[in-house]
Formats: sequence, C-alpha cells, structure tokens
Amino acid sequence: MWLMACTTREVAMPDIAGPSEFAASISLTATPDSIISNGFQQSQVVVTVRDANGMPKKDVPLWLFVLPATGSLSNPSPFTDSHGQARSTYTPPVASPFTYGSPPTTVVVTATIVGSNAQTVVPSTVSIQVLAPPAPTRAP
Repeated sequence: MWLMACTTREVAMPDIAGPSEFAASISLTATPDSIISNGFQQSQVVVTVRDANGMPKKDVPLWLFVLPATGSLSNPSPFTDSHGQARSTYTPPVASPFTYGSPPTTVVVTATIVGSNAQTVVPSTVSIQVLAPPAPTRAP
C-alpha cells in the first residue's frame, strides 16, 4: 500500500514596489494657468521627466506644441536639466478689439520625448485658459 501526501508551505510574497511607470514619465505644469490675451501676460510651462525609479532624467530631448495653434512657445525643443526639468514660456496672441469680452478659450500644451520609437512615447499635457480682455465700458 502506498500512501501519498501533499504538503503546502507558505510562500513569501515580495514587497510591493511602485508606482509602475514607463522607462520615463513626463509631467507638466503651467504657471499661471489662466492668462489674459493682452500682449503682456505669459505662462511658464515646466516639463519634468523622471525615470522608472522616479529619479530626474538629464539631457532628455523634448518636443512641445500648442493646440489650437494660437500663440507661441519660447522654446519648443528644450532639453531637460540636471533636475529633469525643461522650461518654455507660452505667449498668447494679442486679442483683436473685436474679441474683447468674448468667452475664454483653452489651449493645450503637449510635451513628448524625442526618441527612436514614437510608439513607445506617452505624451503629457497641461491646459491654459486664455481670457479675452474685458469689453470697454462707455462713460455715462
């Protein structure tokens, strides 16, 4: 007679690590995120690139663009610095007097890493609200 038995032992679970990310993650901020289209106000866009361990990535080439294509970026092709950051300034177009008092518009700044395989890049965006100057009022 044969007796067979099965035993189990407790398996040690590995520690949780995370957050899970791609080899590089991109985040954007825009300060301020609401500006008047008067020819003077601008928004500072900061792109931060980190590796899979959350550490800043230096000398990463980026491509920034604005949709809808209104206004301009001071540096649409920056490289990250030793802190993993790159900066560009968004300047909206000067509003026409015909648009004074009109509803605000939103522009979206998109940043993507320039590399060898565009299919593996996940772009990141930030929105900036662009306000028209107030409509002039008539004196009584």
